[in-house]
Amino acid sequence: MFKKRILVGCLMFCVLLTGCNKSKEQAPAEETTKNEESTENTQEETAEMVAESENEEAFLPITVEEFSKYGMDPVTYISTGDVTYQKVELSSVGEEKYPALAKALEERNNEQKEMAEFYYQDMNSMIDAFLEESEDSEIPEPLTSMEFTVNTKVYRADKNVLCLLSNEYAYLGGAHPTWDYIGENYDPATGKKLELSDVVLDIDRFYEVVDKKLQEEYYDVVDGLITLEQYRQDLVEYNSKENFAVGYEGITMIFNAYTLGAYASGSQEITIDYDEYPELFADSVKEVPSRYVIPLNGTHYNKIDLDGNGNYEEIYVEQKYVDDYSNTPSLILGKRSAQIADYCYKEESYLININGHYYCYSFLGMENDYNVLHILDLDTMRMRENDGWNLDFTTLSYSSEYEEDYTAYTWKTEPFVNPYQVNLSSRQYMLSTYDGSKTYSILENGELEAKELYYKTNTGIVLKTKIDVECQEVDEEGNVIAETVLPAGTFVSFLRTDGEKIVDFVIVDTANVEKNGGDEFVYYSLINRNVYKSGDRIYRITSGKDEEYSTAINGIEEFEVFEGILYAG
Repeated sequence: MFKKRILVGCLMFCVLLTGCNKSKEQAPAEETTKNEESTENTQEETAEMVAESENEEAFLPITVEEFSKYGMDPVTYISTGDVTYQKVELSSVGEEKYPALAKALEERNNEQKEMAEFYYQDMNSMIDAFLEESEDSEIPEPLTSMEFTVNTKVYRADKNVLCLLSNEYAYLGGAHPTWDYIGENYDPATGKKLELSDVVLDIDRFYEVVDKKLQEEYYDVVDGLITLEQYRQDLVEYNSKENFAVGYEGITMIFNAYTLGAYASGSQEITIDYDEYPELFADSVKEVPSRYVIPLNGTHYNKIDLDGNGNYEEIYVEQKYVDDYSNTPSLILGKRSAQIADYCYKEESYLININGHYYCYSFLGMENDYNVLHILDLDTMRMRENDGWNLDFTTLSYSSEYEEDYTAYTWKTEPFVNPYQVNLSSRQYMLSTYDGSKTYSILENGELEAKELYYKTNTGIVLKTKIDVECQEVDEEGNVIAETVLPAGTFVSFLRTDGEKIVDFVIVDTANVEKNGGDEFVYYSLINRNVYKSGDRIYRITSGKDEEYSTAINGIEEFEVFEGILYAG
């Protein structure tokens, strides 16, 4: 568009000089105004393009890999350990740009792993000791429900701050479990773990504001809490650090149970907003992108000033359980509420700020592993028209391990931190059932826009041609190169699809194919899913409908063309 405007401007300029035979000074005032407006529009458009590019690049390229291990005694089938934690890493691009942060995260991930292994072994030891001492195979409930779980969310991830906020749950027997929120804040440039004094300019004044808000927000329990002065003295005495989270909109002080009061007093969290007290904070933490994403699940409560009038309202998702497996989620904003769905089996919600306008994105898991995205405009507390997109977060990798005495798995995803670039998957039904992913960006009106034409697939499903199949060879951009034929007996794996008629395949070596099923039905799967390398030949199959309205390829019913097609259900 920018180039087109320049070209049109040049042509108009030439016409004014030659066709009308007038100099700039002789041009009518109306034409001069139009030229000036065109220049201003071009400059504004250029500034917007630069600003958007800078904002998009401001976010850190992060991946999160969850590790879970569940132990079971092979004789008594009693739980011997249950641990979960997350490893947070930069992508390869991020490692090159922020090497110090990559190293700091590696150290952090090792600590998380060591802690999880310690708890797992501790649980194992307690169960083993009980089994040795007791002739009764009935294990007391406190031992059978032991668990250590860490749920880490990327709370902020831009060029100025990486904030990880973890919800740690631990129960190793005793009167009750413990829940702790832990904030970890890093300087991406240096990899340094930030202290409160790095981001707050006036600590004493900051604590005065915290104390004021503590009195207002926790008036019912504040008399039973120690003073912040005593809290600060305890930090010095025990060589401890403040527990806090540096967000996009403010800094939250986190006081877990037993910090200021007894377990019955619960935890206290106080957020000081940058806009409310700008003089208290370093410029680096106040400098935030014009668009950002804040997770609403697994983190502390959030408050937002919806209309900028200084009135901060609490926002969270409330669950009303229908049964043991499903619930009805509703968004609560101050005194208003909006039901997100009649029911779901899982829910993950995010607060989206687009230039001061707020939306809620809720990703819901439904029956048959079907996933739906609902978008709620917080100004109106209403869902978008044509709401209910079949979208969920893309799984980058998954692996599982089954042994006699334990089950373990890892699950790697790309967290939702960059509103300009988020990978989402949707259910596809082209020659099998599988997920396909695209990169999306959030528009000014809060809706999603796909940045790619094709859904990328990594299904693990392999098809075998039953007959010679006429098809096309295409390049990486999807341009047709030539007409060709896939011979009968060829193994192919999915590469991408448009979700409607086109599926692009790559040929798979027989050594990388595992045969499954029996005499009545045979299907195939990949041993190693990384089958495509740049430059490999890509084959395009275009499907349609036969006379019975079944999917057909070149007029032949799909099951007559391919062996191994797998449809869910």
